[in-house]
Amino acid sequence: MKFKAFINEKKYVWKLLIILCLVLIDLGTKVYFAKYFGGGNQEIDLLGGLITLTYIENTGAAFGMMSNNTIFLAIVSAIFVIIFSLIDIYQKRQDWLYSVSFAIMIAGALGNLVDRIFLHYVRDFIKLSMFNFVCNWADICICVGVALYMLSLIINAVKDSKKEKTNEK
Repeated sequence: MKFKAFINEKKYVWKLLIILCLVLIDLGTKVYFAKYFGGGNQEIDLLGGLITLTYIENTGAAFGMMSNNTIFLAIVSAIFVIIFSLIDIYQKRQDWLYSVSFAIMIAGALGNLVDRIFLHYVRDFIKLSMFNFVCNWADICICVGVALYMLSLIINAVKDSKKEKTNEK
């Protein structure tokens, strides 16, 4: 069996494995930083201060927006996961970039959803000097997943455009 056929046949298994691995990394790093950084204001600068490891409990969304709206944000996250999963099931074209971006986005959403459901806040610990906010692995997954998803849409639009031009000739 060819590798590409195997991947297509087992596409949901691969997506679930990627999601599971990324969620476990997210939850593991959150547990670690909550345990070792949660008691005080300890910070560690990396790469000459470009990245600072610290710990905060965020009851809001990105940039601390909508603080103390954990239930609403959990509901929105759950709806996002459900809607995107349904879209994924019915999506006809599923190239590898789309599949990976989907898995990364869902993993990020699930990582933060777990925190919101069980802790009523999200554990953040990565501060980038160029931005004035603290994030976590799940947030990075969401951003990378969205960027890859957009790239997948652009690549597919270009491919479709080339096919249409070829068919017109």
